[in-house]
Amino acid sequence: MKKIYLLFVWLFFMITVFALYEISFKKKDYYQELYQNKTNTYVYSLSTPRGRILDVNGNVIVDNIGVKTIIYRKVNNVSTREELKIAYQLAEYLDFSKKASERELKKFWMLKNPEETKKLITDEEYTLYEERKLNSTDLYVLKMDRITNDLLASLDEKDRVAAYVYALMNEGYQYDAKIIKKDVTDIEYAKVLESKIPGVTNEMYFERYYPYDSTLKSILGSIGSIPKEDQ
Repeated sequence: MKKIYLLFVWLFFMITVFALYEISFKKKDYYQELYQNKTNTYVYSLSTPRGRILDVNGNVIVDNIGVKTIIYRKVNNVSTREELKIAYQLAEYLDFSKKASERELKKFWMLKNPEETKKLITDEEYTLYEERKLNSTDLYVLKMDRITNDLLASLDEKDRVAAYVYALMNEGYQYDAKIIKKDVTDIEYAKVLESKIPGVTNEMYFERYYPYDSTLKSILGSIGSIPKEDQ
């Protein structure tokens, strides 16, 4: 009887080991993908229409208006190279009136030219870093200071638009939804929709609309975004 019991334990142990081997090695990618699909939460709207306000005669004095908006949300484990590719794709499909700041251009230049960026730091400064007399922030500031206008001149117009888009993609909290452009044209909306860029969605962003302009706005008030610390 004892031998049968030991045999049963041994079989159970071997089956368990085999199952763990299957999950951990042979079907690792399958189970990882299944886990991500089950645990990821996808949100497809930044805002919803709020209630309309009518006067005593039934006239609308506050309404909602939907604005076509391009939104970016970081995909799990997205790399810097992949985000740069996304920025260039959006720069190709969208027109922007605003431009990247000098600081944003410098950051973008460093991402585009990692080897050249390393050369902006001297051997002596790297030695000081290894001796912990300089930290990574110190090196970063030195690099930013040493990127001249001549170096930035290597960025063409497409690079500069992509730099602005990349800055929008990475402002604020890491996994917040980022508004890339509001009130896009139908053509822009269609191009982005057809391109199926990872992490990029086309959404309707609802804003308050006041038919009487600012006449009643001071009385009715306006609704803006809620600060992160108050949510």
